[in-house]
Amino acid sequence: MTKTSSKNLLKVEEVSKVLALHPQTIYTMCADNKIPHLKIGQSQRSIRFDAEDINKWLDERKHQVSKPVVLEPILASSVREYDKLFLKRRIPMAGKKGSGHWNYGYGGIYERKTKAGLIRYDIWFYDEHHKIRQEVVKMAVCKKEALVALEYKRREIFKKLYFDEADKEKITFKDYAEKYLKEIKLRALKSRASIELNIRRRFIPFFGNMELSSISTGKVKDYILMRKGVNARGKGTVISNNSLNIELAHLKRIFSVAIEEEEFSVEKNPVKPTLFLKDDRKKRDKVLNSEEEERLLKAASPHLRPIIITALNTGMRKMEIASLQWKNVSLKNRVLVVTAENSKNSKPREIPINTTLLKELKVLKASNGCSKFVFVYEKKKGVVQPVGDFKISWMKAIERSGISNFTFHGLRHTFASRLAEMNVHPFQAQRILGHSSVNMTEWYSHSSREQLLAAVEKVNGDGKSSGLFKESVGNN
Repeated sequence: MTKTSSKNLLKVEEVSKVLALHPQTIYTMCADNKIPHLKIGQSQRSIRFDAEDINKWLDERKHQVSKPVVLEPILASSVREYDKLFLKRRIPMAGKKGSGHWNYGYGGIYERKTKAGLIRYDIWFYDEHHKIRQEVVKMAVCKKEALVALEYKRREIFKKLYFDEADKEKITFKDYAEKYLKEIKLRALKSRASIELNIRRRFIPFFGNMELSSISTGKVKDYILMRKGVNARGKGTVISNNSLNIELAHLKRIFSVAIEEEEFSVEKNPVKPTLFLKDDRKKRDKVLNSEEEERLLKAASPHLRPIIITALNTGMRKMEIASLQWKNVSLKNRVLVVTAENSKNSKPREIPINTTLLKELKVLKASNGCSKFVFVYEKKKGVVQPVGDFKISWMKAIERSGISNFTFHGLRHTFASRLAEMNVHPFQAQRILGHSSVNMTEWYSHSSREQLLAAVEKVNGDGKSSGLFKESVGNN
């Protein structure tokens, strides 16, 4: 912008005092056309400012930003006096006396020299969570401007700690849980049904009308004690540590999202890592023997029997079996496909069909080949529908068979153990079972005492047992 009028013109030094900026910063803003100015000569520094233009520019800036522009100097004293009051330590930069790092306790300033020989300033400070943050002070040309930026950050964090809380909205756990449920429904989470079940049946009845920010770690402990009660499920059985840990993980995620949103007055997550219980799944090493398998198959209802046979011969999970469709089964090639949509880890896999399962699937194909799903049952005469959740029929079969402490997932466990007994390579078993790592496959597999005996007997050299092991087994 070029004008010849000298009416009410301000110098760079005068404008820098009004804006609390270094003169060099004003020159840079003029070069980038970020502030209205007048050129009065050929030199780049021959610049003046029309007072009316500056006032209009400041008014526009106030309307453009949500926060008012701070025009007055943020430092109440000079840099030298400020350092006398607050400076804790100064580390000079090599080759330049009085420069480097200034530590003020609540934060500090770094002065660094670029490859081009320019001086740049960084500030570090503690945020409202007492974590160290570091930022570059753009356009700062001297320590004073960096110190102004640091002091502004200090005031901003002080305001967040002691004033912003009053502005944040208060909300009950129930209301926020409903809001959280609406958000997860928009995502394609496979666990959203389990999350919604825990929220509606367990979290809301317990935490319901409590203010979200008032829920403490002690309250979460009370929830754990309630869930670990003898009649926690209403059936006289105690919830497992693993199942409770899943609930705690869901609860922890709710609070984490609330903290990230910064809309509500939640500062800390009450679900601490120390509240999670030791995994007790390793105690549940029940696998079926041949006699128990025969009893279970006899006790199973007609529509449940082929499901059990499929689980024992493929190791498929419950929902993988229930959702299996004929289009994913090739009897000719003797292979079935678990799609990514129905797989736990969202990865498809192919499972070979052995002779026992092939025979069973051919019978099913002949009887209900017109159905979309492989496993169906006749709800009413002439009305056939997918099996869905066959929990009731499974529990009745277990009760009739007399097998105790055994779940449907134990069939998968049994299949994995039988693969190990037949010396199937762990990587092959991993592909069939669909585990993300071979470590999980090894966790499922078990070695019988006979297998362990055969292993240690190989050390003898002759491969013959001394009989001592059998005697000890008999005495026990």
